Amino acid sequence: MQKCNIIWILGESVRNYPGSDKIPQNNEYKCGKYKLMEDIASEGIEFSNMVVSGPSTVMAHSSMFTSHPSVYLGRTYADFKFDTTIPTISSILKKNGYHIYTSTHYAEGRKILKPITQSLDPKDTPEDIKHDINWGSEDLIKVLDHLLKKGLEEPFFLMVNFNNQENTAELMGSAIAKLKEHNLYDNSLFFLSPDHGWPDLNRNPNDDQHDSVLTDSTSLIPFFMKFPGCSIKKIPQLTSTLDIMPTILDFLNIPRSKYKFHGQSLMPLISGKGGYKEIKHRTDIRYLFQIGRSISIRDENFKYLVHPSRPVEKREEFYHLNLDKDELKNISFDKKYNTKKLEFREEFKRQERNLINFHANILINKFKKQMPKNMKKAKILLFGSAHPLFLKILLKACETLDDCEIDFVGEKIPTSMENITFHNLTIEESDFSFIKKIELSDLQKAQNQSKRMIVKSRAIKYKDFIKNCSPLLTKYFDLTIVPIDNPYGVGQKEYRKIVKNLNTNNVVFFDYNLDVKIPPRNWFINGLSLLYHKRNYYISMPYKFPREVKRYIKSIREN
Repeated sequence: MQKCNIIWILGESVRNYPGSDKIPQNNEYKCGKYKLMEDIASEGIEFSNMVVSGPSTVMAHSSMFTSHPSVYLGRTYADFKFDTTIPTISSILKKNGYHIYTSTHYAEGRKILKPITQSLDPKDTPEDIKHDINWGSEDLIKVLDHLLKKGLEEPFFLMVNFNNQENTAELMGSAIAKLKEHNLYDNSLFFLSPDHGWPDLNRNPNDDQHDSVLTDSTSLIPFFMKFPGCSIKKIPQLTSTLDIMPTILDFLNIPRSKYKFHGQSLMPLISGKGGYKEIKHRTDIRYLFQIGRSISIRDENFKYLVHPSRPVEKREEFYHLNLDKDELKNISFDKKYNTKKLEFREEFKRQERNLINFHANILINKFKKQMPKNMKKAKILLFGSAHPLFLKILLKACETLDDCEIDFVGEKIPTSMENITFHNLTIEESDFSFIKKIELSDLQKAQNQSKRMIVKSRAIKYKDFIKNCSPLLTKYFDLTIVPIDNPYGVGQKEYRKIVKNLNTNNVVFFDYNLDVKIPPRNWFINGLSLLYHKRNYYISMPYKFPREVKRYIKSIREN
């Protein structure tokens, strides 16, 4: 193994082609490729067409750091919980003696992605930097200055993720200049890239939101790489952000055979010796159990899009990229391209089967470990309004219990199980008004920070259950399973009223990670937060309450 410092300057929302600095109608700054990137390209290697795994921060970063497609790493954004058995570039480098220094502008990302990126602790940043808000690019310069002044222990992996603002390119250039001043630039393995692209309304008027469209403006990025002795080269071939992690390990000669990657090393392309396999690359919008999923499967010439939740006639799109670079002409119904479209459709189906089986195996194994003992010939009631695929996996998990009998309340889902009785109940989408969860950093500001929101949810209503499923109220159940499909607790009040009227021995509320949620009368557990919802706002706080917080809660409950 050769040890070399690794530096990654990561931008936010930059396309793989130059563009105007500012688009007045939506105040976007410098979303076209920076001139700074051209300067770096003159010193090293440019991969001009790198496909992102997901065009949003959490999906993009998590896939870059693991060489796993983003949809393998979470099931919904709200319930995102990283499986720490999956190796990350930070964890592998740390095992090999590296010191990890990663920081991102995105406050939510610092929290969600910490197990993946091993982001900096507050003690390693300047005292005036607040960690519960998004950072500007100027804040990242402060963090970098603080680290350089303190001294980076070598060998190190340094990643700085800048925000997208008017002077970001200038500040990224300033960061590189500071690294040069400390003699850390020339002898390091250096990367410069954005995390994903950004819509370009000048090219496609439908391209209006970065995490809801899959045009090349959002799903292709430029990626730059430099190391001592490297040649100057531009590689236009399609590559993937999943390739970054195996490339780093290959460059450092760290054995890769014991790790499973979905990407491949870029070193064969750099050396020109061959060995980089041309494949169809995938990009996802949303996770497996989220509404509004879209998937792109593409190669150099064609792009296939599928939108699982849309009507059949609008579910597929197909584009000939050589003839239609702006993706304006959907040739999905053109018979001339039918054979090629079917080829991409079959590839999507293959990948989707693998993805579903991956999550199903994890969830079913977790289900078996969490179930109460002595569940042979158990009578089980399952009701809720979660994603149909999740419910199908839950039913499959219940089947692992010996000779169980299942009553399922909800909209019927396809299954070959024989030991299940369906109680069909149409679930209509409803508006729920609630107060947005707040992070409680200052108790006195709690009411001022709260904000009323309207959320659409498909929760089963108590009155509908009583009206349509009354025979279940007199039946005994060994276990009642209630899946919940949102992080806000929307619909749980209805579920608790239903459960109170049931004759059941055990009740479990599951989220999409099959983590158990137990909702007592006034409290319910929500991820890493305990939420109290008696008044007209939510308070989020850790399990271990300081004394003054306990007093505050007691005063609220007494009133």
